[in-house]
Amino acid sequence: DTHKIKTMENQLDKGLVKYNRLQAENKTLRDQIDVMRKEMRNQIRVNNGYGKDIKIANERAKKLN
Repeated sequence: DTHKIKTMENQLDKGLVKYNRLQAENKTLRDQIDVMRKEMRNQIRVNNGYGKDIKIANERAKKLN
């Protein structure tokens, strides 16, 4: 029985190590996703600004013609 208990405790320890590693990896990936979402929001905002600038330049060109 003692051997079986030690074997099961060892399996539990290995499982906990794997679980903790996966939890840490998951947190890292979530943080990366959050950063990418922020970058995407900023890029959309910049692109909208460029769209307005292009529209203004286009209207100026039409007025010149």
